[in-house]
Amino acid sequence: MLGRKFQIRWGGSTDLIHTEDVARALLAAADSRLDGARVTTSTALAAIADVVKLIGRIWPGAAASSPRRAADPLSRGDRRHTLPEGAGPGARTSLEAGVRKTLDEFARLQRQGRLDARELV
Repeated sequence: MLGRKFQIRWGGSTDLIHTEDVARALLAAADSRLDGARVTTSTALAAIADVVKLIGRIWPGAAASSPRRAADPLSRGDRRHTLPEGAGPGARTSLEAGVRKTLDEFARLQRQGRLDARELV
């Protein structure tokens, strides 16, 4: 979006989930009549190198890269948890759809002059 290189600061594989899936899960839990705090979500294990390739395929000319370091220490691998019956948030956003939506949103913000890149180094 900004025409400059960016390196994802970790490599290996990590859990990813699209923010809209998290929001749907939280709204479903809030609307549920179930007692207690039972929100779990479904994550996908993704190799950061594959995410970089996907970004390049969706946004030709993107200059993203990733080191060959270990995964984020919080990553625990693929987990396919579901919410309790009756509180399900719907289908999970695929990795490709999530990356595409994210890039589209960044492009929209860039066109509007609202993409704040001060934290990028």
